[in-house]
Amino acid sequence: MCRIAGIFNPAALNLEADIIRMRDAMHRGGPDDAGLYLDESLPLALGHRRLALIDLSPSGHQPMEDAGGSLQIIFNGEIYNYLELKKELSALGHLFKTHSDTEVILKAWQQWGTACFSRFNGMFALALWDKKQQQIILARDHAGIKPIYFNITGKRLIFASEIRAFKALDPYWPETPDWKIPYLSFGFLPEPFTTLLGVEPLPKGSYAVINLTDCSIKIKEFHRFVFGNIITSEREALTAIKETMDAAVQRHLISDAPIGLFLSGGIDSSLLTLIAHKYLGNNLKTLSIVFEDATLSEAYYQKLIIDKTGANHHSFLVTEKEFKESLPDILQAMDQPSNDGINSYFISKYAHQNGLTAVLSGLGADELFGGYNSFGWAGRINMIRSFPSFALKLADRLPFEKYKKLSALQHKNVTGDYLANRGFFSQRQVSELLDISEKEVVNCLKKVAVPDVSQIKNPLNRVSAWETNIYMQNQLLKDTDYMSMWHGLEVRVPFLDKEIMQLAHNISPEIKYKPGIGKHLLIDAFKDILPREIWDRKKQGFMFPYNAWFKNIYLNSTDATYRKIQEDFKQNKLHYSRYWCFITSMPKDQIRYSAKKPKNFLFVNLAAFSITGGMEKFNRCFMYALQSLEHQGKITADAISFCDTVANPVYFPREQYAGFDRNRIKFVISLLLRAKRYDSIILGHINLALPGLLIKIIYGKQKNVLVITHGIEVWGNLNKPAQLLLNKVDKILAVSNFTKNKIIERNGIPEDKIHIFPNTFDPFFVFPTDFKKPVFLKERYGIIPGQKVALTLTRISSTEKYKGYDLVLETLPSIKKLYPGLKYIIAGKYDEKEKARIDHIIAQYQLQDTVIIPGFIADDEVTAHYLLADVFIMPSKKEGFGIVFIEAMACGLPVIAGNLDGSVDALKNGQLGTLINPDSREAIAESLIAALNLSTSSNNSKKQELQEMVSTAFGVNSYIKNLDTILSLT
Repeated sequence: MCRIAGIFNPAALNLEADIIRMRDAMHRGGPDDAGLYLDESLPLALGHRRLALIDLSPSGHQPMEDAGGSLQIIFNGEIYNYLELKKELSALGHLFKTHSDTEVILKAWQQWGTACFSRFNGMFALALWDKKQQQIILARDHAGIKPIYFNITGKRLIFASEIRAFKALDPYWPETPDWKIPYLSFGFLPEPFTTLLGVEPLPKGSYAVINLTDCSIKIKEFHRFVFGNIITSEREALTAIKETMDAAVQRHLISDAPIGLFLSGGIDSSLLTLIAHKYLGNNLKTLSIVFEDATLSEAYYQKLIIDKTGANHHSFLVTEKEFKESLPDILQAMDQPSNDGINSYFISKYAHQNGLTAVLSGLGADELFGGYNSFGWAGRINMIRSFPSFALKLADRLPFEKYKKLSALQHKNVTGDYLANRGFFSQRQVSELLDISEKEVVNCLKKVAVPDVSQIKNPLNRVSAWETNIYMQNQLLKDTDYMSMWHGLEVRVPFLDKEIMQLAHNISPEIKYKPGIGKHLLIDAFKDILPREIWDRKKQGFMFPYNAWFKNIYLNSTDATYRKIQEDFKQNKLHYSRYWCFITSMPKDQIRYSAKKPKNFLFVNLAAFSITGGMEKFNRCFMYALQSLEHQGKITADAISFCDTVANPVYFPREQYAGFDRNRIKFVISLLLRAKRYDSIILGHINLALPGLLIKIIYGKQKNVLVITHGIEVWGNLNKPAQLLLNKVDKILAVSNFTKNKIIERNGIPEDKIHIFPNTFDPFFVFPTDFKKPVFLKERYGIIPGQKVALTLTRISSTEKYKGYDLVLETLPSIKKLYPGLKYIIAGKYDEKEKARIDHIIAQYQLQDTVIIPGFIADDEVTAHYLLADVFIMPSKKEGFGIVFIEAMACGLPVIAGNLDGSVDALKNGQLGTLINPDSREAIAESLIAALNLSTSSNNSKKQELQEMVSTAFGVNSYIKNLDTILSLT
């Protein structure tokens, strides 16, 4: 089980960074390994995240290629009959190097081409790159258990296992304009809808052949189930069910990693547990969820099965407190909006915590064998559908919510039948909620992919068709997939084994369904082992105490429509599922859980998105952290900027950001007016002192004011407003101990008023896994093999002559005696005055062939420059902190810094790098020579160790926790 992604894009500027962003956005679904295939000449990139279950050795690494290198595969899923196929392929002359099912797919493709897909019995979403044919082949299993989404725009192809990967590639990817129409109607997004424009799922049981010469695509179906009357004897059906179920469960238990079962106490999970016991014996592991509300407990029925099998069972209590704490993570886990999935989130979380890598689930039995109430309603629905359309439309005006959805029958089609049974908001309600016409709703719903039931004569088989192809396909399987994979867990569904599904479709409906008894064939087939108490009771779904828990979920919104929805729910006029559906149709960052409204903050900054620099990078990270705390329901936050116009939504929502494009008067007036709405104001720079003081004067103790201090801007001779602000603010955040001490020394501020708040990495900083020197930079700078490179990356300014690169230049003549080919790159935006000074030093010491000054380095090339270098050196004396230090170390690069400023904090008092006297040329030379002596591009283990250490010390998670602590004291 894994996550996959691919890009074919002739216009890509940095294909490797693009595929890594996509791949690692899905890292929760593949925590065991990460792989990459890159052909920049095409350009094509394939990414893979691995959750290892079969062949846990490195030989199962993906992308996997064939012996000749003409095929590459990335694969998500399991092929349960791979051993049989492997035996058949071996007899045909194929040789195998691994024990994985992935290699079996490769050989099967070589032997049978696209015909191989119909031979697989399993769950899969895969991509094959056929280099000879210049084709990408995508394929998805017979039941659509595993997802794969793709987008073709012009001559660009992008595909991935999750929608979040597309958003990671392009944060500005536009939304599908009308996705909320089907979502509010169904409670989930039915295929082919997704939230992102032009991104659609590959239909189940299909494969797509995409020619990369023109990105043309052909989608062909390789499997479809058809109802038939092949088995008309009940005795024959019972025998077949017993034998086929037994074989399916045995197949689904194949694993080289720990495997268990969800045990709810219902018929389906109980059956799977009883059959699995035959093969697992004392190794049988089961788990379930229990609640404090005894009316929802299934513990009695679970115990019946546990006692019968002797299973090693664990029950987990889910409380409202845990639900509240988990809500932000639940929302993040949702790859697509859903009214459900919370139950899958918790059971998957506990399975992972219990050491399991895979579990079996009873999903699919109700759809195939008639377990839902909808099968009992089929006759009545047929009768109601015969009413005139105008009469059915009037149902939407009835005062009772449960009858409104009957209005869907006016359309007299499969969509209407489904929505009359399982619909959420009615056609009229959706039009009112979204402020659109009912005609727009109807036209949009026509795009939903629904099963063709025109040839299905039996009404119960028709119900089975839409329960399987609409509800199970779009709700249950999708929720189960992304919630389980969020916890690094594989969920296997034996009832959707190809042979089980085929058998269910072959049984005559006259014996498959029995009035009043759901799934009677499953019960009768296993009556010898299935306790009567399990099946002879009223069906109870897997329920959480949502009605009570959802009372404290609300939107950070003053929208009148939402207020009406919330009020109806709190007065029990609206079912909790419809309330949750509406809530999840809104941006995740607006959803809160709290018995009382959390504190709200306004972050005021000079610039974050319109200018590039260290402080601007800090502001972006700070807003990202604010949003993370908002997602956790701990605060609410907006932001306002003097220089910017809009926010980059990957850091902060645009709708919560106001920019004034350097209009000073409008900025100050707006800030003063806005301030009254917030509990606390956070000033991002001391230069915002004047409006900060005005806020304190106007609102006094009603408003907390905090100011962030970086470095030199608070060390010099501060103007009067800045001095007053430091004394009047409630808290000062200093990026380092050095900055804190300077503030105390120069302004006499009480120590307990200042909190240390160090810098962090950009949350989207890609930690390299391959430390090779980039070829394109070696060519650009003329670096030859074996040549050493020292790097300084900073702003090169005549007003900041404290960075120390001038002293480094003066030591180079002596260092070049040991390293004659040494190159020293001083990178960063420069002013002409300082550039002239540096050029003078270079000429003075005859370093023209040694020093390279490339100027401004774009963000997408910064990491490449760190990888090019053998040592990063900047012996500064007035650095507040130095983000460049931690970024360099995150790339495995040894760092040399001064011991007189904030660099000490960045290097953790010398634990992470070398601290020297920045005034000592001898110390600079000695440390630089020592670093160059130790440097080697092949020493990856030390680079990884440094990377892990700096990530632990200054990672985004630590940064967010630190901010949470500070704000909680505000």
